[in-house]
Amino acid sequence: MVTKLLLEKGAQVNEGGSCGTALQIASARGNISVMKLLLDKGAKVDGFMGYSVSPLQRASERGDLAVVEFLLEKGVCVNFQQNGSPSALQLAASTWDKRIVKLLLDHRTNVNAPAGWYGTALQAVSPQTPSWLADNQLVAQLLENAIKPKEQQRNFGAEVQKFSGSTRLERSVEIAKLLLDSGSLDSTFADHGDNDSDANADDDGNAKQNEDV
Repeated sequence: MVTKLLLEKGAQVNEGGSCGTALQIASARGNISVMKLLLDKGAKVDGFMGYSVSPLQRASERGDLAVVEFLLEKGVCVNFQQNGSPSALQLAASTWDKRIVKLLLDHRTNVNAPAGWYGTALQAVSPQTPSWLADNQLVAQLLENAIKPKEQQRNFGAEVQKFSGSTRLERSVEIAKLLLDSGSLDSTFADHGDNDSDANADDDGNAKQNEDV
């Protein structure tokens, strides 16, 4: 293996250039055997050069589940961001990869991480996403985990079920943004998407008034 030979000849494992470090390149190519060798030789699992994203971010964006799993096993920082770059979760969400989104959430990634190039994780799941990729379950999955510190005792999942699966993707995303931006569950959110019940309530009210008259 050329990589092994170069390392034996004194190549610096964490050096890099405009294309990044050796680990970044191996990650981008999905070459786990080379990644393992580099890490065994002291490569920094979160190290990067050139590119503004880490190996985990690149693998998440590419949808390479095997590489993401490998890096997580090696203790990679799941919330790593640098120079305004998106988090691994934001990148996975932007490509609608439920497998990687779930894996990152299982490893306690910060769903409310500062917005990167694509915005927050929920903003990355935008209405402009092609309809054939639309999946309300991903929005629900993100929202269920989007509990801000001051709202840790709140159950977002119950609210999500009122919207996901019964509304269009765009509306689910808008509601998700509202819930996250507010930091709390207001009763007005629960009324969204329940126009039929509101209309029935109005009809009942009008009927009651007519009876009184």
